[in-house]
Amino acid sequence: MGRLTSLHDSLVASYTLDELAVLCGSLDIPFEHLSGETLPTRAWSLLQHADRRSKLPELVAQCAKDFPNRDWQVPPPRQPGEPDDDEPPAGGVQVKVEGVSGAVNIGGIAEVRNNTGQVAVGSKNVIQIGSLNVPRWLAVALPLLLVAVLVVAGVGTAGVLSVTVPTPTPVIGPTRMSGAFNIAVAQIPETDIDGRQTRTADGDRVSEWVFNSLRTALKDTPAAQIWHDSLPLAEKGAVIGIITGTTPAERQESARVLAEHIGAHLVIYGDLKKSGNMAELEPEFYVATAAASLKRESEAEDIVGSNRLGAPVGIPLPLKGDIGLGVSASLESRAIFVRGLLFDLIGLHDKALEDFRRIRGTWTRDDERAVLNFFLGREALFLLRNLDKAQALFGSTAQALEDARAGFDAATKLSPTLPLGFWGLGTALLKRAEPVITSDTVDVAGSEFAAAEADLAQAIEAYTTALTKINAERQPALVGKIRTSLANAHRLAGFADLVKVDQDPTNAAEADAHFVEALALVNSAFPLIDVRDARSMANAFFVRGVTHFNMGLARRLLAEDAAGGNTLLEKAKADFEACLQQFDDPQGKLVLDQTLKDYRETNCAPALADVIEALKE
Repeated sequence: MGRLTSLHDSLVASYTLDELAVLCGSLDIPFEHLSGETLPTRAWSLLQHADRRSKLPELVAQCAKDFPNRDWQVPPPRQPGEPDDDEPPAGGVQVKVEGVSGAVNIGGIAEVRNNTGQVAVGSKNVIQIGSLNVPRWLAVALPLLLVAVLVVAGVGTAGVLSVTVPTPTPVIGPTRMSGAFNIAVAQIPETDIDGRQTRTADGDRVSEWVFNSLRTALKDTPAAQIWHDSLPLAEKGAVIGIITGTTPAERQESARVLAEHIGAHLVIYGDLKKSGNMAELEPEFYVATAAASLKRESEAEDIVGSNRLGAPVGIPLPLKGDIGLGVSASLESRAIFVRGLLFDLIGLHDKALEDFRRIRGTWTRDDERAVLNFFLGREALFLLRNLDKAQALFGSTAQALEDARAGFDAATKLSPTLPLGFWGLGTALLKRAEPVITSDTVDVAGSEFAAAEADLAQAIEAYTTALTKINAERQPALVGKIRTSLANAHRLAGFADLVKVDQDPTNAAEADAHFVEALALVNSAFPLIDVRDARSMANAFFVRGVTHFNMGLARRLLAEDAAGGNTLLEKAKADFEACLQQFDDPQGKLVLDQTLKDYRETNCAPALADVIEALKE
């Protein structure tokens, strides 16, 4: 057996001709330049091409990603004196003569259907057609000779030789996704009790069912591009395969590699487990937080990694028809959740809220309900940036804020280990306290101000609790975001102390301590937040800018230090300008994000105008 034979056999057993073209594309090997028209001959030509260019290790590595359950081995190096080519695989030219079809093979045997005998061209000096021996030099004329023999045998006088038209080079689609939201649905493997994953026909069928259900749910969302291996090559030029790994962390890493390779923002995967007459599908999601094609880190880091987002889907066995009744609703809730997540990513929080409300009550596990309640609260908070929408959806901004607080509070109770619930709860409490504390007409000695200070103290406690529940090594960006929120709470606490200075001058020192703590927190957050996360970077610059602004005014008014105060105001001005620069996009590369636009209008631009006015005084 030749050194390439085993690898050739694996290629032919694993890939179709179209998939082989995709494999060539991933290796930058021109598929159309390879010789042969059948899968075996094209595969052989690919191996010869890769071998001559020392690309066999790269080819084997890609095959192992596409079909991880096969044993892919790099062939041993060619030994000195070993011929350039192994023995080529069996192949031939298809022929047809009035219902008599067969193949003329070099080095192999081909059956001539509806007629007797075999056509063989081997290493001897004769060609055998049935009992007829022909000199080997006539091999080049074999197709015509075959026609003549068949005619003489009485097949007919009108027989015409026709050679099968060569397989055309397939039209290969893009190897990277190009939508505003790119979703890849992986093949679903079957997982046994020992955690071994095997690609099976049932798993492939379930995977295609997930794909079709998601595509149906998102049919009115043209910004979403969905890929699956069942799509024709003209639509996609990449093999998705299965997401491998025996642990959630391993599968998350495999999904991340795939997302980066094809430019997916979201990868849906999972596994199929069978027991008796039932199977369970456990879907998982990976959200790419810094996909190059997205050009920014999405807010969806909040659910990065392995989140089933719903209990396992029970599927009756054997698989047949539409895979079983009563299952589609369970899967539909996941598809609707994904659509809500997509709306969230572009800042269409009213549409996201609508989808999340639709599936409320369909998930019954506490950890799943906690995640859903977090997103319900999250959308309510974001909608407060657009007062008209908040009024329309909740009846009042106060009700929107209360719904947000209730959602986050429910998340903390349903899943006490989930940091997101505590983070959201802190923000809702801060939002409730801020308008009271910053009001020009509030009575600092009254109950309303005291209640706002109590909310603010609880917000600081909630943020601090959230930070204790995060794996800082695995989720540094989330740590940075929550530190920014905690910094803002300390900044507001410092402002509350400032407005009480008339009652007690010692509050000035307490205010300064809060401001110093706020700056320390937000400055430590910057290195943790990905620079492509425009929302979080803008928020960090804004929080630091407001802190500098408050400190500068206090320095000028209380310490009567105009120079020191103006220095702090200049720092605030620079921060607000940096906040605005997060939105500069002259080439239109950023994904549309209405939340960013709202933040610019309601936070960064007004704050910059205020500090410029203050510097004139």
